[in-house]
Amino acid sequence: MLIEAVGLGLLVGILYYSVVGLLPGGLIVPGYIALYLHSPLRIFATMVSSLVTFYFVRHVVYNFVILYGRRRFLAMVLVGFIVKWLSDQLFIFFPFTDFFPGTVEVRVIGYIITGLIANSFAEQGIFPTIYSILIVSVIVRLLLMLFLF
Repeated sequence: MLIEAVGLGLLVGILYYSVVGLLPGGLIVPGYIALYLHSPLRIFATMVSSLVTFYFVRHVVYNFVILYGRRRFLAMVLVGFIVKWLSDQLFIFFPFTDFFPGTVEVRVIGYIITGLIANSFAEQGIFPTIYSILIVSVIVRLLLMLFLF
């Protein structure tokens, strides 16, 4: 199902970019988000970690290094990877299940997805990226349901 979701995400994302002119977070992001539409807390955690990545790179890393193009992309993916790893470590050591039942689902999706979304935040803005991701992911999920994957 992952292969089909990513493939449909690529196709729908390219069509969406051709029509609207906005990137849906990256090439593989809509496929992964479409697989987790049944778990909105994971999508929320992914968006929050993407925002943390974006602001950390924009306000901390930019003070020490000149970033543009591929270097900015690499910085976003690397910091996103670290943010995902740190969030996983936080939920391993402090599961929060005693205080908030059901927080097991509050995990970030993938290691690279956060950096890809953060890079799109830098290119086209936060809200257009979030809207594009959600629109394309819902379309991909509907197509997956239509084809019975």
